[in-house]
Amino acid sequence: MKLNLNPLQRNPLGRNPRIPAATAAIKDWTRTALRLEDEAVISVNELSCSKPDCPPRETVVLILRSGAPATRISIHKAIVDICERDVIDASLNRADTLHAKGPSDAAP
Repeated sequence: MKLNLNPLQRNPLGRNPRIPAATAAIKDWTRTALRLEDEAVISVNELSCSKPDCPPRETVVLILRSGAPATRISIHKAIVDICERDVIDASLNRADTLHAKGPSDAAP
């Protein structure tokens, strides 16, 4: 399949222009809700699923800290639909495991 992309078009792949700002906000809300140090790396990714038993969109927030296991937070919404309350609620489920030793990447 050949895509005819106009390099002068502002959004040639049809990506939502609100995603970068929404992603930055999710990272800030996560850092604040979990009281993370500045060195912690936060990755935000949106996944899609076509299986009947899963939501169509899921946002996964991955927290990486030196010397600690990765922590995964899942929010069953698209990135642009997430609000601060969603991040706080999802973070409450992970706050205890984030500061504990041992694996913490299981789904809530």
